[in-house]
Amino acid sequence: MKTQISIILLCTAALCSCSRPDMEDPSEPYQPLIELGKVAMDRDSLPWTATFEGVYTNAPGNSSFSCFAETFGSNGILEIVGLADIPTKVGIYRFGKTPDWFLPLVPKAQIAWSIDGDQFLGRVSADSTYYEDNRVEVVRYDSVAHTVEGRFQVRLRTISGTPGAYGLPEQISLTNGRFHLKIEE
Repeated sequence: MKTQISIILLCTAALCSCSRPDMEDPSEPYQPLIELGKVAMDRDSLPWTATFEGVYTNAPGNSSFSCFAETFGSNGILEIVGLADIPTKVGIYRFGKTPDWFLPLVPKAQIAWSIDGDQFLGRVSADSTYYEDNRVEVVRYDSVAHTVEGRFQVRLRTISGTPGAYGLPEQISLTNGRFHLKIEE
């Protein structure tokens, strides 16, 4: 009997000492993943950020968006980084094989290089048949303000051109990717 009473007292003491974790204060304002208009990522483990332009694709239903940034390297080579055909619905999506660039509603990712805007050097693209962990997540979409936030990771490899011949990488890993974009109609 003493053993049973001791067990009951121990269980009661254990239950009384348990505390519930603090709940999030609903009055706290939502904190975006990143500043509006920016995309940031680790590019081959080095931090990288740029101002991106977002536009709706598949215009009749505004059901997806694309975003692009153009940057010039110190060597004068134009680099265009793009994420395309990402659904505006909250969820996780896999990047598809990018040679099918015109296939709608299949998320795509690529980096292309050129000189003087007309001399194509090469392109690295997502390839779902090669890397299975390529994905993009839409965390928040506001159809009134036309803003979208999300995360992504993707490994890109040479699909066309010869970037290695120009000293450009033939494979690139984009990890810890975050975006917060205003989507233009």
